[in-house]
Amino acid sequence: LRYYISACALSLVVTVGAVRSSTVATRGKIDAVVCAERGAVLGHCCEGSVAACGQPSCVQGCLVGTLAAVLTTAACNSTCAAVRASNCTYSDRALNLTFATCGMCPEAPTDCGCPVQFECELGCGLAFGAPPPPPPTSPTPPPSPPTPSLPRCTTDYNCSFNGVCGRGGVCLCDRQWTGDYCHQLRLLPIVNGTGLNQLHGPAKTSTWGGSVLYDNATATWHMWASEILNHCGIHRWVSNSVVVHAVSKTPTGTFTRKEQVFPLFSHEPTAARAPDGSYVLFVTHHNGPPIASNQHTCQCTDGSSGSGGCNQEIGNCHSGTNCTVYTFMSYATDPNGPWSPLQSLGHMQQDPYTDMNFSPVIEDDGSLIAWNRWGIFRATDWKNPLTYNNTGSALRPDLGFGIGEDPFLYKDGQGRYHTITHNGRRGVPGPEGDCGRHFFSETGNAGTWDAAPLHPDDLGGCAYWRSNVPFADGERRTFYRRERPHLIFQPDGVTIAALTTSGIDSPISPYVPGGTDASYTVLQAVNQ
Repeated sequence: LRYYISACALSLVVTVGAVRSSTVATRGKIDAVVCAERGAVLGHCCEGSVAACGQPSCVQGCLVGTLAAVLTTAACNSTCAAVRASNCTYSDRALNLTFATCGMCPEAPTDCGCPVQFECELGCGLAFGAPPPPPPTSPTPPPSPPTPSLPRCTTDYNCSFNGVCGRGGVCLCDRQWTGDYCHQLRLLPIVNGTGLNQLHGPAKTSTWGGSVLYDNATATWHMWASEILNHCGIHRWVSNSVVVHAVSKTPTGTFTRKEQVFPLFSHEPTAARAPDGSYVLFVTHHNGPPIASNQHTCQCTDGSSGSGGCNQEIGNCHSGTNCTVYTFMSYATDPNGPWSPLQSLGHMQQDPYTDMNFSPVIEDDGSLIAWNRWGIFRATDWKNPLTYNNTGSALRPDLGFGIGEDPFLYKDGQGRYHTITHNGRRGVPGPEGDCGRHFFSETGNAGTWDAAPLHPDDLGGCAYWRSNVPFADGERRTFYRRERPHLIFQPDGVTIAALTTSGIDSPISPYVPGGTDASYTVLQAVNQ
């Protein structure tokens, strides 16, 4: 399959030439979802009505070709040509279409880059039932080497610091972990109604993420999460996100929303505890909503952006829009506040238009270590932004793959460092697809982080799954995206009780019929 996908670009122009010569559909149209999925299998991962680099995408061809008013592949191809000739934006009132071609295709978990030439026409052909281009018959790819057997452990390091290396070189995992190298969380079925779920009730409100700390004084778990204002979905995060506070009396129960903590725009909070007892929140923030015409604060109805006519994901901030995504810090002596004024850490951020996914641990001496998208930060004093410094890339140089995004950093009971991220190709099943990942280091230093020694294509294996996720009612469900992982700990601060993630409550893309970007904070208990 990997060879097939990589070779498709070589045969794409030839295949599209045949598609473009057809003026009458010889087969019945296929469903838009099926069309988009076939395009994704061929490696065309731009989504919805936005493409990049002035080139219309395969999915845009699917969206045109599956319209009832478009009767032939020639008509569909003609629309593709018109989109290509437009100056970044194309509108067709008769077809009720609006496409953008100078936007941004997804960069994570997979960097889609630019659509290739005539990719849109390929989507037209797929919509009208044309078979996907076959792999070339020449040259013949070399035979795959035999899959090497997995190495046996020799030390606890080989067991991801989540177990001990036992007799015969077999890892004996802690109760919360499983897998050959103790790299996979031992998760229990999800119980409906747990976590922070405002989507499936009267509020009809999407949330994203959920960072949790325990308060010994009141025996309460406190969560801070992103909430998408005005009943919109996560694709409007730049224009509609605020930070809210929720509480629960158990680590695996229902979290009840209490109040808004930080206003529009505030996003992706991560909480840490300082040695003086302070509660510290790190958030992505800018003052007020963006001012770009496509980044207005939407008004929606059911938790999805499409319900407000704002289905388009507006992408990252950019210059001149009152929209930056710097990391800010605030702290309080009580988890209910009041919170100190937000303090910018922007001096340490190279790109003001890409959120850092900042995730810290504050050490007993008041120093700080943090993961972000790009590497490891250190600070000698967590309260003093001027002491924050980038120390370099996290992973050992020869690991062969990256972290993905949304790291959650923590220390175990023996002082070793771990992080949970998500990474992989969106929509692809198995360990190559998008799922949770676990990395570990004895020191936390840049360049020392490792993953389970599986095949490189497995990206360290899956710490949690996005697809075929078991629920306590017997169902198995697939989330289109399951990201922004955080762990909840028992009162001792080191025993893992549960995993929280952001889940888009649909198995398919929001950009195809039946899809949605409505989301909630999913809680999944861990074996004790």
